[in-house]
Amino acid sequence: MGARIGYGAGVDKHCNKILETVSESSRRELLKAALDACSQYRAVILKYWREGFKTTFKEDSTYVTDADRAAEEQFREWAGKHYPEFGILGEEFGHANPEAEYQWVIDPIDGTAEFAHRSPLWGSLLGLYCREVYAAAYGLGLTKNGQVLPALPRNDGKINTLRVAVSASRNFRRWSDNLEIFLRIAKTDANLRIYCSCFTQAQVVSAGLDVDIVWANNLWDLAGVHAMLPEIGGKFIFLQKPESFSGKPYSAIYGQSAAVDTVLAEIGWDDGINDI
Repeated sequence: MGARIGYGAGVDKHCNKILETVSESSRRELLKAALDACSQYRAVILKYWREGFKTTFKEDSTYVTDADRAAEEQFREWAGKHYPEFGILGEEFGHANPEAEYQWVIDPIDGTAEFAHRSPLWGSLLGLYCREVYAAAYGLGLTKNGQVLPALPRNDGKINTLRVAVSASRNFRRWSDNLEIFLRIAKTDANLRIYCSCFTQAQVVSAGLDVDIVWANNLWDLAGVHAMLPEIGGKFIFLQKPESFSGKPYSAIYGQSAAVDTVLAEIGWDDGINDI
């Protein structure tokens, strides 16, 4: 169940079996509650917008204002009062009650850099998610919330028919200057998306994306999907694989098997992958 709150709001059912048990009346009630919460923390943000705010930088050099923090604090107070059994994942204060079945996910100001420069191109995002758990073991298949997932559909199409995710360009400069590799990927005719995190992995194993190219990640970012792909007929190839637990980055390409081969050939990686 998701509600995206900016100039409007909506509630959708995800394609998992758990949410099919949530009645329409319950979804309407939760949507009404989400809109009420947004109204309250929107008032907090607009007060700072009118009266002024302080801007600082996070450790990753992205903007944060006291309006971001105050709005998320207000939402957490509201959620704790009305839905204490729900978890909360927020950009400013992390994860509370991560084991809860339902999780509020909030970005109080999406576009903080614009907000900080007094540009009106910002909004607020609020979602309510029900847990999705993917699990796999060698020879035992892949499940989503206990339901066995089918093999990935075969896609023998040309490169311009493939949906391909790739890490952000800064990943290719994180340990050494590999920007040329990013540009090589960008010059293909693939339908590219710059996604990150487990969202991308979930999209690949659910056939929402054909291929993901991950650059300069940690081993813990890839261990799960590395086990999942063979169980649904997919392909996973390490492009950079340092000695185990060396602390150096890993890079990989994975997804629907034929699509992975198509992307590798298009980029010129079908030979000499280990030389990248």
